[in-house]
Amino acid sequence: MGDRVVGVREGKFFYTDGTLKADYRVSFEQAWKASETALEGMNATILETQKKVSSGTYTAHLEGEDVRIVIEYLEPEVTMVSVRVGLTGNNLASKLIHDRIRESF
Repeated sequence: MGDRVVGVREGKFFYTDGTLKADYRVSFEQAWKASETALEGMNATILETQKKVSSGTYTAHLEGEDVRIVIEYLEPEVTMVSVRVGLTGNNLASKLIHDRIRESF
């Protein structure tokens, strides 16, 4: 619609409006820790964290780009993680971060 991507399926991933989302069969806490481990492993500077009971956000800076990771509890062993890199989104960079998150489980 206009200049916005409504949605493109890529295997287990869903890319919409510059954000790459995936559901993982892990607990919220596992996804939270894996996201932090992935950012640290990529030498990102974590600028802010906001964690609630069923959702949380990492705001970071990585290689000149702003990164926002949102983690949301869906059910006991299913958690959605969305990654947005840059102002308009960067699908390849977001996929790389998702790969690092998955490796951290």
